[in-house]
Amino acid sequence: MPSTLTAQQRGISVRASGDNASTGETAAENARRLDEAVFGLRSRSPELSAATGLWAWQRCVLAAALMFLCLGVALAPETTLIALLAVMAVPFLCVVMLRMVALWQLAHPLRKPPQPVVWADPQLPVYTVLVPLLSWILCVRSTIPPSGWR
Repeated sequence: MPSTLTAQQRGISVRASGDNASTGETAAENARRLDEAVFGLRSRSPELSAATGLWAWQRCVLAAALMFLCLGVALAPETTLIALLAVMAVPFLCVVMLRMVALWQLAHPLRKPPQPVVWADPQLPVYTVLVPLLSWILCVRSTIPPSGWR
């Protein structure tokens, strides 16, 4: 709903039919709609768009990390290599731990699966299921042919 409202506020026509030739759209309107589809998020909220790339603070952090890495290789190459390998090993250790937990679960499964909830009254009335389905049926009625209704 908000996207339709936003599109109407911006002057973009919202149609139910997908046949553009029969609605008489012009090439300029098609070009404007294409521009909105491609560059709309970038122009409206660039912080949510991936088109802008890295933020300034991210560039600074990466540049500083690269500078420290180069400085470390120049001054103490062996220590820098050990530190770099230790940092790179952390994600791999997380994967190993996850696999170990999965193997533990396979080796020691739950003794007894949880029992389903048993209702106090085994003969619940039919309308307990039909009342929530009423609004769903109204939404789906157009997709099911009338011969399918009982």
